[in-house]
Amino acid sequence: MKNGPGELWYLKGVNSVGQFAPADPKTFTEPIKDFVRAMASITSTPLHYFEKSGNIPSGEALRTAEGPLMKKVEDRQVSFGSTWRDLFVFMLTVEGTPSDVEVEWQNVETMDSLDAWEVAIKKTIVGVNLKQVLVEMGYDSEIADKIVAERTSVESLSQGMNTNNVLRQSGVDTDNI
Repeated sequence: MKNGPGELWYLKGVNSVGQFAPADPKTFTEPIKDFVRAMASITSTPLHYFEKSGNIPSGEALRTAEGPLMKKVEDRQVSFGSTWRDLFVFMLTVEGTPSDVEVEWQNVETMDSLDAWEVAIKKTIVGVNLKQVLVEMGYDSEIADKIVAERTSVESLSQGMNTNNVLRQSGVDTDNI
């Protein structure tokens, strides 16, 4: 007997047939999940990238889970960076503009903004240059220079003065504050 859409069975001499239970989908999905888990383990990819069950770690647990993958990405950036540099230098040479190229990669570490700013504050406390901290936070170098210059000018204004005098010199009306 053949079973398919639009097929009809004529069962002569059969009084009744039973209910055919549907196939259990886990028969098909569980082996795939096992392969995905094995792939994640072999490739150092965190399992939460594949299983969207709501068990995504946060904060330090996320950074710990992603640590091996981030190390692998950083290694690839080093090895691919020189190849990309050579390619772009060659392309510029072909175009008649011999020039050197610097390949810059985005930071690969996953960090929420609150954690990132806490790290930035700790870096400035231990003496890391403010411009360097701002560049590491993703600010453009020109914007970082501007922020450092503004901070320096405000600090020089505030030497030996109280807050109201600094605000007045900056053009802020302190009578309504």
